[in-house]
Order: sequence, then C-alpha cells, then structure tokens
Amino acid sequence: MKKTTFFTALLFFAITLTSSAQAFDPYAKYLYSVKLGLTGGINTMFLNKKSPLYQVDSPVIGYNVGASFEKRFSERVSLVLNVNYQKTSYNSEIVNYFRYLTTGNSAAYPNLKNEIVFEYLNIPLLLRFYINYDKQLFIDAGGYYNHLITAKEFNKQTAIRGPFSDDSNQIYYSEDAGFVLGLGYNFEVDDTNNFAIVLRDNYGLLNIVQTGYLDTPTYANVVSLQLNYTVNSNKSRVKKK
Repeated sequence: MKKTTFFTALLFFAITLTSSAQAFDPYAKYLYSVKLGLTGGINTMFLNKKSPLYQVDSPVIGYNVGASFEKRFSERVSLVLNVNYQKTSYNSEIVNYFRYLTTGNSAAYPNLKNEIVFEYLNIPLLLRFYINYDKQLFIDAGGYYNHLITAKEFNKQTAIRGPFSDDSNQIYYSEDAGFVLGLGYNFEVDDTNNFAIVLRDNYGLLNIVQTGYLDTPTYANVVSLQLNYTVNSNKSRVKKK
C-alpha cells in the first residue's frame, strides 16, 4: 500500500509539473525531442541501520547497465525513465555471531565476516531540470522501484566452517523503493548524439530485511556514477537562446 501511494504521488507530480511547463512555455508545443539511450556505470551500497550486532560495514564497488528514455517538455524540464540491471554488495562483520544465535558459552568464536550481493531490476522515474545558461548542467529528482532478482551471502570466516555461499532470498524483501537525487552534465557530440555523466543517490525508504532476521530495520542507500549515451529520435524546433 505504501509503495502504491508513493508512486501514485510521484506520477501525479510529474504529470502536473510537465503540464504546467507546457501551459506557461510558449515554445512547448514545438518541442518534440525524445532521447533513447544506453546507460552503464558503477555503484556502491551503504546500509542505514543501528544494530549492535554489526561492527564493520564496508561498501563494495558494483555496476549497473540499462536503457534510458527522456521526453523533453520544455526548454528546461524533461521526464526521464531508466530500466537497469543493478548489481551491488557490501562487506559486513557481525560481532559474536554464535553468542547471538545461541545461549551457550560461544564467546570464543570469532566474528562472522561475509559479503552480501544483491541483483536488482532498478527502475527510476525522474524529472530532469536543466539549470545553466546553455542547458547542459542538470538536476535529477524523483523516485525509484527495485525488484530483487537474487541475494546471496558469501561467508569469509574460515574458522567457523570454511568459506561458503548461501541463497539469501528468504531474508530480504523482494521490493524496495525510495527517492532519487542526482546531478549531471550533458555533452552534445552533434545534433543527434549525446553523452551525459550523472552522479545519483538512491535513498531507500523501505526496510529491505524481513522481520526475524535482524533486530533493527535496514534501509539501502546506493550511490552511483553513470555514463549515459543517447540519440535524439527527432529534433526540437526550439533553438537555444
């Protein structure tokens, strides 16, 4: 219910803003610019949690690849949709792991060191605002939806039972959603081809760990640096001022 309300509000905001841009921009009716493209980049995940069990969290570099769609509604406002495959992970160390799982005298066991790897279908829906004079610098703002493809845990603690890999899909919820804020710059190669570099922060609003597996809610925060290649499917009839 919360996810439905979140994306309904986001879509309503996008439609309202773009309709307003068309209503007040005398050039808007001449704007037919649509950009289709490919996106690739690197990312790193941070977990927002307050658990005494976790002593060390360190991010790991992941990657994402996908497709992009941008519809220009005015000289400075456009709607952007991405569909990405996103692989991201983090290293974690859980203190006194067996003391936590049992009531016996297990303090002699070392901490559990592992890496959790997530694979998501990542779908951001954003409004893009071009802010500088030549309309190349832009800000992205909106929301994202993640669908979990798979989650795996790679244990690195050889003193317990040796390195192993576990399917962790039952531990994590299959859906995540949150806000997106980004900053980017567009490089025009010619009238048709463009490159953009974008720095984005995906801030999760939903607990990703199912109740019973951790003693505190856990939220994902993924920072990504992306390169986006786009092709203008048709040209805008509005010239830069």
